[in-house]
Amino acid sequence: MFYKMIETKRNEWLASETCTVKAVIDYIVKTGQMRDAQVEAIKTYLFLKIACDCKPLADLFYEGAFNTLDLDDSEVSHSTRKYLKENKAAAALFEYACLTNDAGEQVSPKLEQQIRKEPESIDCHAFFHKAFYGLSYTDYLFSLPMGAGKTYLMAALIYLDLYFARNEPKNSAFAHNFIIFAPSGLKSSVVPSLKTIQNFDPTWVIPEPAASELKRMISFEVLDQSKTAKKSNKTKNPNVQKIANHQPLSELFGLVAVTNAEKVILDRIQESQGQINLFEESDDEKDRQANELRNLIGKLPALSIFIDEVHHAVSDEIKLRAVVTRWAENDTVNSVIGFSGTPSDRCRSPIAYNAICVPPYIPRPAAHNRFDRRMPESDLEAETMSDHTKDCCEYNVACDVSNCAYNADGKRCHADHIQVKNTQGTCTCKDETFCSTFTKKGSAAF
Repeated sequence: MFYKMIETKRNEWLASETCTVKAVIDYIVKTGQMRDAQVEAIKTYLFLKIACDCKPLADLFYEGAFNTLDLDDSEVSHSTRKYLKENKAAAALFEYACLTNDAGEQVSPKLEQQIRKEPESIDCHAFFHKAFYGLSYTDYLFSLPMGAGKTYLMAALIYLDLYFARNEPKNSAFAHNFIIFAPSGLKSSVVPSLKTIQNFDPTWVIPEPAASELKRMISFEVLDQSKTAKKSNKTKNPNVQKIANHQPLSELFGLVAVTNAEKVILDRIQESQGQINLFEESDDEKDRQANELRNLIGKLPALSIFIDEVHHAVSDEIKLRAVVTRWAENDTVNSVIGFSGTPSDRCRSPIAYNAICVPPYIPRPAAHNRFDRRMPESDLEAETMSDHTKDCCEYNVACDVSNCAYNADGKRCHADHIQVKNTQGTCTCKDETFCSTFTKKGSAAF
C-alpha cells in the first residue's frame, strides 16, 4: 500500500506547475509505443528521480514527501492534530494506516487508533527504517506482469536517465552508467534476451536529435565469459577487461553492462567488526575473477544497478545483496532498481522486497496492448510481511519443460510472451496444440 501514497503524490506533482517533465510524458504518450503499464512506471520513476531527488524511500516517507491527507478534515483530537502537523513522519504513518484497498479493507485499524490516542508513543523513524530494511541507498522495485515489457522499460529508463544526466551532468539524481543483473538461475535465458535493449528505439521516449545522439553514445557490454583470457598466476578476467577498455572510468558515460549475478556474488560472507569483506580470501580461480569484477564495478561512477526478475536473486546461496550494499558505501551507486512480476513472500530482501512503486497490471479482455490497474491481493508493508504468502500477481504460467530456455525453476515460464499453435488445421483437442515459444536451452536461437 505504500505505492498508493507514492502514486497519489506523483499525480499531484504531474498536475502541478512545478512538474518539469510534462513535455516528456506528453511526447511518450503521443508516440503510442509504450504500454500503459510502462508509461505509469516511467511517471513514477521520473517523480522519484526529480521531485524526490532520488532519495531512499525510508527517508522520503519520514520526511513526509508523500503526505496528502488534510489533517484539518480528519476526526482527531486537537492535541493529535497539532502533533501530526508538527511531525511529518507521524502524519505519513497515520495516512498509511488509514488507507484501504479495493475491497474496503483498511491497512491497520490498530495502528490508526494508537496514533489517534498516543501519537508520540510510536517511533516513526524506527518504523520506516525497518519497513525499508534500513538501507542508506536508493532501492526501488517495479512490479509488472509477464508480457508487460520489463526489458523495454529498462531500456526506456536508461535513455531517460542519460537524457537528463547529459543536460544536468552534476545532478546526482541521474545515473551515467548501468549494470543489469540477471540471477544465476536464469543465465541461459534472461541475459541473452536483455540484449534486446540494444535494439530499443529511443525515439519512443525521447525526441530527435537527442535520441540518435544518445544511441551513438551508449556502449553495450555483455559480461558472459566464464574463463580467463589466459592462464597465469594472476587472474585475467575477460569481463574485467571489457569494462577496463572504457578508460578513464572517472569520465565514463553511457556504459550498459549486462551480466549474471553469479559473476559477482559472494559465495561466503566474511565480516570483520561488522563490515562485510567484499573480497574473498581464496586461491580459487572463480573467487579471484569475481573479486576482480566486483572491484572494478564498484569504481564505476554514477552507477544504476538494474536487477531483472529480482525475486530470483534473494536465496541464501546468492549474496548479491551484500555486494550491492558494499558498493553503495563507495558513493558510486546512484540507485538500485528491481524488476519483477512476482514479488512474493520469498522476496524478503532489501533488493527484492522494497516498495512496489508500480501496482500490478492485468491485460484487458480486448485484443490490444494496453493494461488496467489492479490492486494486489496483499500488500508489502512491514506490519503484514510475516503473513505475506501469496504472490501479488496471478498470471504465472505453469510449465514443467525444464529443458526450455524460458523455464527457470522447472515450474514456471518466464517468456515475455507465449505463442500456442496447432498441429492440425483445426484443433479438436489439447493434444493437437503445442507451445511454439519453446526454445531449447543453449540453442543457437538464443
